Amino acid sequence: MKEMRLAGIDTMEAANHFLETRFLPEWEQRFTVAPRNPRNAHRRLGREHRLEEVLSVRVARKVTDDHTVSWDGNRWGVPREEVCAGLRGAQVEIERRLDGTHWLRFRGRYLPLMPCPNAPRSASPSGLRPPGLADQNPKPLARIKTKYHVAANHPWRKPWKRTFLSGRNLSLQSENVRFAQSRNVRFHGWPRSAWKRSAWH
Repeated sequence: MKEMRLAGIDTMEAANHFLETRFLPEWEQRFTVAPRNPRNAHRRLGREHRLEEVLSVRVARKVTDDHTVSWDGNRWGVPREEVCAGLRGAQVEIERRLDGTHWLRFRGRYLPLMPCPNAPRSASPSGLRPPGLADQNPKPLARIKTKYHVAANHPWRKPWKRTFLSGRNLSLQSENVRFAQSRNVRFHGWPRSAWKRSAWH
């Protein structure tokens, strides 16, 4: 392009003449390599070669539960009589051939594909929502959790009284407390202000 612009070429005829007389000869002279063996290496097609498969466009797809595949916004389905075991959910290849037909390749076997109409999508009654949104189920409203209030007669609200091991003689425990008070010592590691408020004092 730079050479044609420098040469002042601005028409299609002049560009073709430039390619044939100047560009292609220089290109062939620079990059042409003589073959090691001058014999023609082209071979005839074998029976295992199929041009309709070689010259086709292939894409990988996954078969849905209804034995259909999607490609370029279109749905293609396998005829009922061609459905085989293991096809549902399988990874397959789709071929679009030169004659316009579509084929599905599965385990070395070719199955024909037929165009399937897209499922109708309903719109909202008002027409304001786009198609597809009206089909979605509304999300349930989140429940608001109310704060729990403890009742007035709940055991938590009753006066708290600490006792030692149940089944003991409380009078004996009271005597131990009074003895500790007379000796001005701490009972079980509690400060004096704590055991003074106990149930035995």
